[in-house]
Amino acid sequence: MEKNDFKPSIIEKYWQKTPGLFSEKYQTDFLKLLLPVNAFLFSRRKKVLKLAGNVKGKKILDVGCGSGVFIIDFVKNGANVAGVDYSQKMLGLARKEIARYRLPKSKYELIKADATKLPFLNRRFDLVLATGLTDYLTDAQNEKFLEEAARVLKRNGSLIVSFPVDKSPFSFVRSGVGLKIRQKFFKLPPIQNQFSLRKIRKFFDKAGLKDVKRTKIFMTMWIVVAKLK
Repeated sequence: MEKNDFKPSIIEKYWQKTPGLFSEKYQTDFLKLLLPVNAFLFSRRKKVLKLAGNVKGKKILDVGCGSGVFIIDFVKNGANVAGVDYSQKMLGLARKEIARYRLPKSKYELIKADATKLPFLNRRFDLVLATGLTDYLTDAQNEKFLEEAARVLKRNGSLIVSFPVDKSPFSFVRSGVGLKIRQKFFKLPPIQNQFSLRKIRKFFDKAGLKDVKRTKIFMTMWIVVAKLK
């Protein structure tokens, strides 16, 4: 178990009280994309959608769905999506954002739930997605989340999950002065965790998963596709 430098309450307060600060970073007009965080999230979104491929007719679970960005993308491409988040305010933002697109309400659902205790039956989803989630969980929470993701995943399904890269060129924003810059100027909460490929595979192995494809975004985040063993 790694020593955590930050109390979870700091992270929880950010997502529970000020979710709009993060949601704004998904804006994609030209000037917004000049900002590093917006550019990073735009790149991550494009990569995830490419890895997901054709989702028409699939059942998808978005864990830590936030303001519903991926729910909108997947429903527009023909999927049925369940989005879960532990922040009621974030789910409220998701409802407002999704409503702008007038998507059929029968194609998605939003549920307040914890990633470590997913309220779904076994083998329900073709695809489980979790981006920007493992960053803010402890090792124990991440292990439990991955076990839950494996439980609700269909036998031939896929998990797409992101992990902050340890010893990244941008690791300086995770502590000290860099962390203060991250919080004050980029309006982001502290990161709770980071991962080597060895650590990811150790967690996957415990959950009965194996990585089948991986890539990096800006050298600071793994995007990994995993399947059941």
